[in-house]
Amino acid sequence: MVNMNLLRYVNTGAKAQDFFVFYLSDGENQSPRQHFHISVKDLEKGNIAVFVKPANVSRGDRVVLTTDVLLATDGTEKPEELLYIVTDPPAHGHVEYIKHPGVAIATFSQMDVAANLVAYVHDNRATAPTETFR
Repeated sequence: MVNMNLLRYVNTGAKAQDFFVFYLSDGENQSPRQHFHISVKDLEKGNIAVFVKPANVSRGDRVVLTTDVLLATDGTEKPEELLYIVTDPPAHGHVEYIKHPGVAIATFSQMDVAANLVAYVHDNRATAPTETFR
């Protein structure tokens, strides 16, 4: 599931080095404990600017989220580090990776948007003509 961006490390700013310990299991066997070391770089990040335009989608259809409708920057030229976190999911649909249809996601990056990998899917149950999510 790591390849679906379901694992994320957030640095609290306290250290330049960090690690976590894990093991793998297949339900019967367990690997030895592994240490995953992390080096934290100090980046000169600026304020985040977000540009949002409405995206139109027909009932029961999906729309790819492109940089025309969703664009963010923080001055670092590293769109893979700008993460969108859906805090209020849509009531009548979901956001998903195009390569994993039907699997709702709560986080994705600006790089994912730039690569046309993220879509909003309408579930065809809405009575209102518009939908908003944050």
